[in-house]
Amino acid sequence: YTAEEVNYEIFEELHLDPVVEQEVQDAWNAFLKSAGSREAAAEAIYAAVYDAAPSLQALFKTPRAVMVIRIMTGLHQIITEVHNPKGLK
Repeated sequence: YTAEEVNYEIFEELHLDPVVEQEVQDAWNAFLKSAGSREAAAEAIYAAVYDAAPSLQALFKTPRAVMVIRIMTGLHQIITEVHNPKGLK
């Protein structure tokens, strides 16, 4: 398969070029810096997702503050492990 095709039957390791890995981490760090704090960055991501799907807002049962922390924890873990295919999986 290619980058344009999604294979939902398997979950392979993601191997990125070291340059791409660094660019991902640099972009993430720039985003965090521009947001002012990790919490503000997570709040911005949550708000973007929440506001983009008004018809789904009733499905959001977990308190916003809890979800903001979960979003930040998950994304930060993914970004910091971008160099580690096994860690990403």
